[in-house]
Amino acid sequence: MSVAEFMTLVRKHYNIDVTRDQCYKAKKRIQGSIEEQYSKLWDYCEELKRQNPGSTVLVKTSLRGDDPVFERLYICLDQLRKGFIDGCRTMVGFDGAFIKGQHPGQLLSAVGIDANNGMFPIAFAIVETESRDTWTWFLEIFFNDVGVRDTGHGWVFITDKQKGLGQAIEALKPDAEHRHCVRHLHNNFKLAGHGSLALKQRLWAAARKNGISVDLCGIPCYHGLAAISRQQRSPMTYVNEVYKREAYDKAYSNYISPMPSQQLWRKSGHRPIKPPLYHKQSGRPKKARNRPVDEIPKGATKLRRYGIVIHCSVWGGEGHNATNCGRADGNMGRGKGRGRGRGRGRGTSLVHPSEEE
Repeated sequence: MSVAEFMTLVRKHYNIDVTRDQCYKAKKRIQGSIEEQYSKLWDYCEELKRQNPGSTVLVKTSLRGDDPVFERLYICLDQLRKGFIDGCRTMVGFDGAFIKGQHPGQLLSAVGIDANNGMFPIAFAIVETESRDTWTWFLEIFFNDVGVRDTGHGWVFITDKQKGLGQAIEALKPDAEHRHCVRHLHNNFKLAGHGSLALKQRLWAAARKNGISVDLCGIPCYHGLAAISRQQRSPMTYVNEVYKREAYDKAYSNYISPMPSQQLWRKSGHRPIKPPLYHKQSGRPKKARNRPVDEIPKGATKLRRYGIVIHCSVWGGEGHNATNCGRADGNMGRGKGRGRGRGRGRGTSLVHPSEEE
């Protein structure tokens, strides 16, 4: 929570105006200093494992003199691991995100897909930078946790263009199927200058068509349904178990125990961890977050429609409507005409100059 948000919260609930300096001091007193938070990391990890037995909680440090310095943290709760293994398909998506603040870093995550096509978090890690080395470190631990054996045959991994991730997967699990997120793929097209609406609609239509053909949705193709119906059998007997209600229940049947207050944590007795050294993140520093092309604007009252190819009522072209038609004469080409149908634009002539008498 930022200082400005803190001020707004105090004004709303207590009807008191406070200064930024007062809020900053109060926030620091509540949260503690960065050094204090890192010094409690050993105790936190031990308590997390005590409350959730079987979980994988690993901390990687380096020495600065006699003091351990934080480098990386990996957490995979046993309840999430069991839920993924028992109730989700062998498909995992990997992604990375920036961590801002006095000690910036990267948050790496692994997410599965449940029987209802919902996202199922499995594991995450905090590392110094995003590179092939950090992704390899994360993937080696993760694959061992969830049981991805040998060369990865039968597994599907979905990624974007994370730095070093594709190379790490290829080196560790060369036989696994590697796919790319369609939304990120379209964003990459947009950045390359190919951002037309027609391309976006056709890309999503192709992805959905491919999803049906390879049984991503769990329902057999139309030919298979016809054959099953002819034999007077139920289609549900041919649906993979990972798409059924029983698998969904198994995925969420495990209880994650919450953490108690810090005063109740057991002391590990280890030497306190020091904050990490500052690591400059790769790439040019950004002043604002890169918003995805298809992100819903703040305050929007309608959701975007996907997979629908719109047509122009003036010329019949795809990917635009009559309002945005660049071939229409007069005001309609500038988005001012509101007429419907051919030749009904307000004050617009659709007769080509060569055809006028």
